[in-house]
Formats: sequence, structure tokens, C-alpha cells
Amino acid sequence: MNLFRKKRKQAASEPVPLAQANKVREVKLEYCREVCARAIAKLRRGEPLSPYEKTMTEAAIEDLING
Repeated sequence: MNLFRKKRKQAASEPVPLAQANKVREVKLEYCREVCARAIAKLRRGEPLSPYEKTMTEAAIEDLING
């Protein structure tokens, strides 16, 4: 295993069209809302969240805040 390999130069990517970027952002935010809604529903039923669910919910909340 060679630890000193040269990194490949990344090809210059073209910018993403604004409409496409906005759509991706909206889809991501909708997913975050769904994750939070599932966690809230589970907590309202008195069920504990698994460590995975806690982590996913925390990440979703951060994404919603940072939007």
C-alpha cells in the first residue's frame, strides 16, 4: 500500500443550475422534516429513540436550522 500516492486532480465541474440546486435543497429539507416527525411521533407514544434515530434526528435538526 502506497501512502504517498499523488492525488488525482479533480475535473472542473460545471456549476449546478439554480433551479436544480433549489429542488435538491427542498427534497433534503422535506426528508429532514420527515425524520423529525417520526421521532416526535415515537416520543409522543412513549417509545425511546434508538442511538441511530437520535443521531439522525440531531443531524436533521441541524440541517433544518442551517437550511
